[in-house]
Amino acid sequence: MYTMLPDSGQQNSNFKGKLLVEKYFEGKVAQMKIDDKIINDRKKREVYNIKKHSGSGIKAVRQQICEVVNITKICIDAGADQGPTCYYETEELCYTIDLPDLPQLPGTGGPVTNPGPTDEQEQENLREAKDLEVHNYRKNDCDAILLAQRRAKLTDLKTAIERIKDKNIEYINVIRTSNKNNSSSLIIDYEYSNQNSKRVTATPHWNATNGYILGFSHNHPEGSAPSPTDVFNTSLNILEMVHNNNITRSELANYMNNFTSIVVSKGSVYTISIKNGVGYMGVKDSGFYRPIDHSKYSKLASDYITKNNLDEEILADRQEAGEYAILKLYGDIINITKHNIGEESNSQILKIDNSTKKVEKEKPC
Repeated sequence: MYTMLPDSGQQNSNFKGKLLVEKYFEGKVAQMKIDDKIINDRKKREVYNIKKHSGSGIKAVRQQICEVVNITKICIDAGADQGPTCYYETEELCYTIDLPDLPQLPGTGGPVTNPGPTDEQEQENLREAKDLEVHNYRKNDCDAILLAQRRAKLTDLKTAIERIKDKNIEYINVIRTSNKNNSSSLIIDYEYSNQNSKRVTATPHWNATNGYILGFSHNHPEGSAPSPTDVFNTSLNILEMVHNNNITRSELANYMNNFTSIVVSKGSVYTISIKNGVGYMGVKDSGFYRPIDHSKYSKLASDYITKNNLDEEILADRQEAGEYAILKLYGDIINITKHNIGEESNSQILKIDNSTKKVEKEKPC
């Protein structure tokens, strides 16, 4: 057991005192002095650097100690006869401290075993690092265009697109990497369909057994634009990746930087990628409900056709309406590019023009 004993007269914001290390049921106690406060601004918690006055080398063991301290004394005048009534506002302060090698306990013949950083703390540090990766993740129009064009130049992917572009049911190809920390070696893997339905289901994975999958390419036989399902059902759950202790920060960054959902629709290729890490993670984790989102998508597309006097039977008009709907729903969190099948360097970013409220294609880089 660890016990914090503050020096007398100390300020609440500047802890100094002794740390007792105690084998509680054996009555064995050792102590060390604590000083040198350090503030960790990011966690908003107070961290102390603990030094022994003898011995050398500090091997830190992280512990958290909480105490209730008086913050403010408040007095209320209850009247001339009774005098003021006073009380303290209190607050629980928790300190995360790094313990050095613990001092020797009487009769043990040696120091308390130092277990090193706990697995729990290491896992927390990893989760915080990955959470920061997601919160800092932003990709602009040029990032999206360059990613789409890298995919368009993959010989095996071009071959796969040629095979599925004219199918009358959906076929899907898996895009995976042989190196979970980078995408320098991409593999266009097996192709499959659901022969009992026109629709096909994407099943993303991130493990050695099923592969490190960075996305999918599939066709839309009816020639439609990407749908909400194409945006989210093809991707892993980013929040689950953050909390999966078997996935490193570099793996998470590799996935977000290189994830693509590619839709082959008649003569066009759409490439969907992540634009805003936090936004995408939030919608994927808790904000995407397929029936509701598809209903919103259909209404937005239908209203767009009516408002702009388009003809749903015309392929270009139908695609434009779908593009508008998907951008209206998710344009803040995803990038979508479009190019013709076979083109390698002509991807254009899709946008809703602020003035006309219509879909525009741009190539800023």
